[in-house]
Amino acid sequence: MDGMSPSTERRRSPRTPQQLALTIKVIYSSTRSVAPGHTFQAHTSDISETGVQVRLLSEVTTGAELEMWVISPLQRETLVLNGTVRWCRASDDDPTLYRAGIEIARRPTTDFRKWQNMAAGLGGI
Repeated sequence: MDGMSPSTERRRSPRTPQQLALTIKVIYSSTRSVAPGHTFQAHTSDISETGVQVRLLSEVTTGAELEMWVISPLQRETLVLNGTVRWCRASDDDPTLYRAGIEIARRPTTDFRKWQNMAAGLGGI
């Protein structure tokens, strides 16, 4: 559970191990270490209908607002999502990486529904 005890588990949807490439752009951050507009690549460790855990090369501030692009392996199209970093910490298995949990925002201007369908479909594979 990546350091979380069952009593601190807050996920609303089941996770599915899945490695997908993401492009992430910082929309808002409370610190200057990762400024708005900064764009970088990441890979998922697991996904759910409402969130994603990603592997990063640098730390991202908790509370940062992000825009993300991911190619759906099921729909064969690029999905555009918004999300909020809920936690970020050094990876247990590789000290050069960070792991972050991102809650995906339910916004009508994004591909949230397509993401939910993709996550549900990949969970059954």
